[in-house]
Amino acid sequence: MPVRAIVLVLVLAVVGRAEAQQAASVIHASPWALGVVGAGGAMVTDDQRETLGFGGGGGMARIELRARPFDELGIDWIETQLGGAFTLVGPGIGGNVGGVLDFDVGARIAPRFGDARPYLSVGVGVAFTGPYVRPVGNAALGVAFQVGEEIAVGPELGLQHVIQWDGRGYTSDAVFLSVGAAITYRPVPHPPAEPEVIVEVIERETVRERPPQTAFDPAPPAEPTHYEELEFLVDAAVCGAGVDVVTLLPPVLFDHDASELTDPGEVAMHDVLTRVLAAADGSRIVVEGHADATGTSEHNERLALARAHTVASWLIAHGVAHESLRETGHGDRAPLVDGETDEALAPNRRVTIRIEHDGAMREGAR
Repeated sequence: MPVRAIVLVLVLAVVGRAEAQQAASVIHASPWALGVVGAGGAMVTDDQRETLGFGGGGGMARIELRARPFDELGIDWIETQLGGAFTLVGPGIGGNVGGVLDFDVGARIAPRFGDARPYLSVGVGVAFTGPYVRPVGNAALGVAFQVGEEIAVGPELGLQHVIQWDGRGYTSDAVFLSVGAAITYRPVPHPPAEPEVIVEVIERETVRERPPQTAFDPAPPAEPTHYEELEFLVDAAVCGAGVDVVTLLPPVLFDHDASELTDPGEVAMHDVLTRVLAAADGSRIVVEGHADATGTSEHNERLALARAHTVASWLIAHGVAHESLRETGHGDRAPLVDGETDEALAPNRRVTIRIEHDGAMREGAR
């Protein structure tokens, strides 16, 4: 698999794993909330309105601290609450003004329906009104609409019931009915931001440097010549040497009209290297480049020799002694097949490696 594809797979794997972890960790709102209520209303008990003159209406301000005791169990619709309120009523017919300061504890039921939570809350506590301390009960019915990540607002109908003592000189219970708006603030904790991981993909360009010019590194011949091939055949006949021939065909080594090794060509060259290194010391390696007939003869001569030089340079870089190598190019003068299209002529764009040896192999190579 190409290096770029491997890096891409690794990046996608890291990103996919991070997204899966984020989806698995659900961030819950805090079990604690702060509520504020502002409302206007009036006394609904006749004794308070007529006898005490508290019939001119009034207002109420309330603050609540709420908690979800079963939040860890996934139950977020039951809350406990601790509240405090101040109610001011009158003046009525007699010009009287009355006030009540009360504190209570209670419970609240608030199921969720989309972004809305209708709720019912009740509480009991103590009320301070003038010099008197009396029991008090509070109830509220409303709907909270989520308008932000941490804020909910909505209307609320409230009822405050201050209990009076029965007997001579006492008025009846005081019941104050109010209508207003409630605001709830519930913080949403966020985990600490993880350090940003920057994945940088660096594309590497492999630069193959041409080795220093040596005696075995001929320049492309100006005219086609069979001298190297003839010398090779003569030496083989005189010495009685054996010859191994390895033919490397496209598209393994080279692209069309190119002399640079392809990535699959690099892999194929490692197999060739094993055979070349297995040859006994003193063996001669002749690298022959070929081209098809799609270009001019002069161009094909240069291309064939350039391909031979690329393969020879690769072998030298991987441990083959340069004095055992010879390079030659045959241009388009030794075709394997006949054809008219580039695809049909592909076998002619090749490199042949001829290994001349006396039959012996390096110890352990077999």
